[in-house]
Amino acid sequence: VKDLLAVEGMPLEAGSRLPVADLVGGEGDVVQALRAAGCVLLGKTRTIEMALGGHNLSHPVPWNPVDPDTRRTPGGSSHGSAVAVAAGLCPLAIGSDTGGSVRVPAALCGVVGFKPSHGRWPLSGVLPLSPTLDSLGLLTTTAADAALAYRSISACLGRSVSPVQLEEGVAGLSLGVHLPEHIPHDPEIARGFTAAVQTLVDHGAVVHPVDWPDAEEAALIQDLFATMVPLDLIGMLGEQRLAAGFDALDPISQHRLGHADRSRAGERAKQREHCRQLAALTRTRMQGLDAVLKPTSPLLPVPVAALTDVEQTVAFVRHSLANSRSGNIHDQCAVSLPLRAPGSSLPLGLEIACPSGGEARLLGLAERIASVLRAEAYPHPGAALWS
Repeated sequence: VKDLLAVEGMPLEAGSRLPVADLVGGEGDVVQALRAAGCVLLGKTRTIEMALGGHNLSHPVPWNPVDPDTRRTPGGSSHGSAVAVAAGLCPLAIGSDTGGSVRVPAALCGVVGFKPSHGRWPLSGVLPLSPTLDSLGLLTTTAADAALAYRSISACLGRSVSPVQLEEGVAGLSLGVHLPEHIPHDPEIARGFTAAVQTLVDHGAVVHPVDWPDAEEAALIQDLFATMVPLDLIGMLGEQRLAAGFDALDPISQHRLGHADRSRAGERAKQREHCRQLAALTRTRMQGLDAVLKPTSPLLPVPVAALTDVEQTVAFVRHSLANSRSGNIHDQCAVSLPLRAPGSSLPLGLEIACPSGGEARLLGLAERIASVLRAEAYPHPGAALWS
């Protein structure tokens, strides 16, 4: 369980030296649902400090098992959960996703990451980052495991989900395809994504290019994350606690929170309205489409040694989350499936997104697409490090 969630008998540190456990309280509904579903809770997994971004400089980064020789970033913020599944330590881990924090680590670690719609699962017993955007999610080795876990947890929350009757293959599916031209993608990512789409077409899927979010909308989304998210976190922590413990924060957290424009705190209601408008627009955009596909992240996992200073790391985090953040603003549910990058041993992620409330449909589509692409967590060379 990601160390943003309270678990009885285990500490809650949220990846931070700043005390925050008192802001969370006892176990929340989802952890109690895990117990009710029969889960054995093995422990807590590392998180980026308070889930604010995708890499820290002063906190240990879990070793991404995709490369046993080079320490590569596992992404963030749910990197401990992704690494635990990738390394074979557990078949299921819990993460949280505010701008891609389940999906991007899944993509960089070569596992499946599932983000339900905002509000589908309660957020009690969880340290909040941004109440408008936060969702809990799952990391697994297969899409079928994600579907099983989603149904089981939802049933224990009193929100039963009927299994989707799976059809064979992808013939007849209407899929929107988005490879954002305004975002630089690693060549292996672009080639792998294009090849996966072509395979789906070869099996009978019908694809439709989509161009949203375009560069203008992407800039608005970036502004929302640069202002609303850190201001939400500051409001939750309180200025007094933050000032007293600021020097103990990771340099990336210091940068994000220290550069937050507090003069814009009064805009948060307006910003949340922007989110609601974009979510409504996206539901209209997706009419006639079964799902929208895009690369989960535009980047392959980079060596940790390449991330040595604040500006460099902030730029990497912004770039790694550039494709995924719109899924939270648009209030989509989404799955990242693992694929192998062409000519590389490193993984990439294929994101499948559906409108809010379409989790059962999404997971059924993910199973069908995964069966055609043979997309499941492949044996990681670094898993031997953990045996």
